[in-house]
Amino acid sequence: MEREMTPVMVDADYRIISDEAVVVSGYVKCWNCQGDVQVICLYCQIGFVDGEAMLDFSVSNITDIDESLRLQLGRWPKFHPIRRRVTVSGAFANHCPSCDKPQDDFYLHCQPGGLFFSFQDPVAQALRIQVLHGRVRLSGDEGFEPG
Repeated sequence: MEREMTPVMVDADYRIISDEAVVVSGYVKCWNCQGDVQVICLYCQIGFVDGEAMLDFSVSNITDIDESLRLQLGRWPKFHPIRRRVTVSGAFANHCPSCDKPQDDFYLHCQPGGLFFSFQDPVAQALRIQVLHGRVRLSGDEGFEPG
């Protein structure tokens, strides 16, 4: 079955637009205090990146989100912008509920064994999916299953 990709206009404020996005969540150990941390990942079943149609991709290194997405992500209060003395404006990350240290997307998305590295790994069976409603717009890096 082929998915329908309705064209959308490029939005100068956001790189990624999706009408079929979900939040994927699971648990990892904090790198700092070894506490349990619920981490989330945004996954687009259908979306547009810089105006180009894409299927089945995750988003990491999120730097900006629209109001609709911000409201829906309120369910995960430990996913918020990183607070640093010298900060990259708007960089979002999962944070430990015990020590409040950010959990780096690089280790969650880009390293073999990272929770969101491959949704084909057996550990991915423990992940939960929550559907996001309506169109979401955000900026970040798109990622695909390793081949």
